[in-house]
Amino acid sequence: MSFAVFKADSAGKIDVPRAKPLRGTYDEADAMGLFMSAQPCDDFPYGAYLKCTPPLPFIYNLILLDSSCRELAMLPIKKHWMHPKLERTEIEEDGFCATLFKPPGGRKKPLSSKTVDTIKKIEDVLEIQGSMLASEGFVVLCVAFFQYKNLVETLEEVEVEYFKKPINWLKRQSFTNDRLGIQGVSFGGTIVTILASRYSQINAVVSINAPHVQNDYVNLLENGKLLPHTV
Repeated sequence: MSFAVFKADSAGKIDVPRAKPLRGTYDEADAMGLFMSAQPCDDFPYGAYLKCTPPLPFIYNLILLDSSCRELAMLPIKKHWMHPKLERTEIEEDGFCATLFKPPGGRKKPLSSKTVDTIKKIEDVLEIQGSMLASEGFVVLCVAFFQYKNLVETLEEVEVEYFKKPINWLKRQSFTNDRLGIQGVSFGGTIVTILASRYSQINAVVSINAPHVQNDYVNLLENGKLLPHTV
């Protein structure tokens, strides 16, 4: 939820992009202030991932109140996470689990493989970032690697070799090309950095909010043994 209080001009109008709020959840004139300053509801756990699988639209209700808090108007605004013509397919083969997003019309952009971490006690692939990227014309594969279906239960059981399976699968598809990028968040961000050092097929890496070294938080198996810590 977010809010802003404005003073209307003599004609009763408010130019929101240029008007500085008298008070509210943001302080300076900002056309997107109400959206950028929106806060989670009380029942949303602090620091939790935004979970929306499959990535269905969110509905924002923009409500206009007068100085007596009487509702004058209400406008619902729909936020799409994915292009309506995207093809979404759940994949479970070759020993890995993932969700594939294909853009409409066979649009040719560089291939993007997206590795996404699933969250404890939430048995879903995180698809929001992948669906938004695919909406820009990329082929995206969102890969689960623990606590999902028949996959391992703990991070300590995740093996580097597991990720070679979705990489090889994606490279074999007729709708992809030879350019591959990989992205991960948190522990997944560390994994994609490690994968880029192992597999020459990867052309680009995006690591988000992740340690860039092997520390005592990062426990990952390779050839059945824990990777050594560097700090």
